[in-house]
Amino acid sequence: MTKQLLKRLSLLIVVALSAVACSPNTEYANVLPDKVDVVLSLDFASLAKKADLSSAENKELLDGFVATLKQKGAPEEVLAWADKLRSNPQAMGVDFEQPLYAFMGIKYLDLGLVARIKDQSKVAEFATDMVRSHNIKVEEHEQGLKTMTFCANAILAFNSKSLLLLSGHEAQHINLERVKQLFAQKAEQSFAGSNAFKSLAAGSGDIRFWGNFSAIMASLKDDNSQLAAHPSLRGLKDFPSIFNHPLYKDLSFIARLSFEAGKIVSSIEPQTDNAETLKFIKGQSEDYLKVGGTFLKSVAKNAFFVWNMSADMGASFSKSMAQIPQLKMILEPVKAMGYDLETIASSIKGDMTVYFNDVNMANKTIDFGIYCQLSQPEPIAQALATAAQEIVLHNQRMDSLDRVSPRYYAWSDGKVAHKRNRLPELKSTATPGVYSCEIVSDMELLVGVKDKVFYILPASVPLTKEQKESILNSSYSSAINKYPSYCLINFEAILKHPMVAAGLSFAPDPIRSAAEELKSLETYHDKDKNMSFAELSLVTSKENSLKLIVDLLRDL
Repeated sequence: MTKQLLKRLSLLIVVALSAVACSPNTEYANVLPDKVDVVLSLDFASLAKKADLSSAENKELLDGFVATLKQKGAPEEVLAWADKLRSNPQAMGVDFEQPLYAFMGIKYLDLGLVARIKDQSKVAEFATDMVRSHNIKVEEHEQGLKTMTFCANAILAFNSKSLLLLSGHEAQHINLERVKQLFAQKAEQSFAGSNAFKSLAAGSGDIRFWGNFSAIMASLKDDNSQLAAHPSLRGLKDFPSIFNHPLYKDLSFIARLSFEAGKIVSSIEPQTDNAETLKFIKGQSEDYLKVGGTFLKSVAKNAFFVWNMSADMGASFSKSMAQIPQLKMILEPVKAMGYDLETIASSIKGDMTVYFNDVNMANKTIDFGIYCQLSQPEPIAQALATAAQEIVLHNQRMDSLDRVSPRYYAWSDGKVAHKRNRLPELKSTATPGVYSCEIVSDMELLVGVKDKVFYILPASVPLTKEQKESILNSSYSSAINKYPSYCLINFEAILKHPMVAAGLSFAPDPIRSAAEELKSLETYHDKDKNMSFAELSLVTSKENSLKLIVDLLRDL
């Protein structure tokens, strides 16, 4: 029953988007429980305006949605209220001019929806029609509260201000007394009175998400938690996570998604009221240095992929090793193999760039590069020499195994194991500290240290190579140099590649049109705001990105 109700509410949301506008009011959100771990806020007014769902051209989309329900055998009452909503979105009595909040309690997997009431009588009428075939009636209580109990763990409740749908796995947490308590509480007793809620409501974002990171991680360790008991997550219980460190206590985060003209922007921001945790997070961010773009001259203007950052890796790594015991536990086995990780990290200081310019299948060449500035080249040079010896020993062990079949080998104790592939050997070159290897047949790479630069390059590409048309001459150059970490995926360049273009030519028209609309994906970290961003830019820059998505759905 609960699943059916949620499906119907999903349809309601889609249809009701066609007639909303915006005016701020958060008093109705006081019914949100104080102890919640996840809260999702949906700004229907903004979404409906940007999607232009009220336009005549999108009427066909809504008609097709209802027709699909009928084709799939939806109950008559569902089709009736869907048709009613399509012609009059206010028929439900819910104020879609205000954000709808969805919340979850991690430990017991309590789920809930909160909305603002515009007309209580319409809500009662609509709710009754929606479940008429199940013989469920509206019950009235003191203070104007009305409820509908669907089963032991699902209740729909509303008064003149708020609507609450509460569902979960534990019946004792989804009962009438708890519902009455939620409707009686003031803002200071609710999540709506917290700093987290204020941060969630502030700033931009059509869709906003708040998550209690500490509670999620703690729940994975709790034997009584429904989350920890989930089959797909059981393996995380004993995994030594760095986020279990005490300095991450009281840590949460806010993610925002905005649809704008020609692009989709998402961001994530850490949140905490704990001064010690805040100091730790800011300290990690301060390890970033200003990017100088030292190696960007080697990146082509139309590169497929660029990742550029600059950081005092040694300071950041050493601090993490000292403050997060779990990280040290993970890295100890690597250190036992002879690699002094702290010393290696300390030698990495300056710009780091990874790029992928082009691939040519005819010539079997790939134009890519990895560059990293070093303050001291010796630690990495020694690590490469150690790795070269370890690879030789590993391959010798492989050669000594008895083959049982093409895929399996027998170890010296008689046990049969799956075939281990030979590792690509690092062969010494005429330049000390520089090695060659073949990861792909007929493609030789150079791996080494030269002039305080660690690099991995195709053998045909000089270390000092400069592109005539560098990424520094492109529209991305200011952003690349502005932020301490920056990543670019250039869809325009990728889609123009002959192999990709040929494959895309066989795709259906709507899929091809959608792909050709992609321009670039940029991710970056803003040190001043302590926020990370991702921007998906589209070729069509004048129309809102959400409208373009809706138009694509209509074509499909």
